[in-house]
Amino acid sequence: AVGRCPWCSRGLVSLRRWFHLPERCPRCGLALEREAGAFLGSMVVSYTITCMALVAVLGGWVVATVPVVPVMPIIAVGSAIVLGVPILTYPFSKTFWVAIDLLLHRMDRADRDRFASDLSREDHGA
Repeated sequence: AVGRCPWCSRGLVSLRRWFHLPERCPRCGLALEREAGAFLGSMVVSYTITCMALVAVLGGWVVATVPVVPVMPIIAVGSAIVLGVPILTYPFSKTFWVAIDLLLHRMDRADRDRFASDLSREDHGA
């Protein structure tokens, strides 16, 4: 599910910490930032969702109001969409991109075992 670890499905998103996702999944230890620049993929996901929402709402509004299109309200709503949708979808686009990355660069059992051992050492205070 979107917003959860793509490896073990344990929840990661907390509304208290909307903009700060953990570096690793607390259950399986999967790194959520697998490499430098990994945030670019989640930006593409967020950008795509924002563009789709913008085209759907504004396109529908323009088609519904032709020939007298209310320009200023459309600009206001468009601005709200462009600012609001990325904020609302931030944690979901991050975890969705991790899932896509896992599909593209398969994670094998050795990787999972390595993450699990890292997590268990943290739990024991090492």
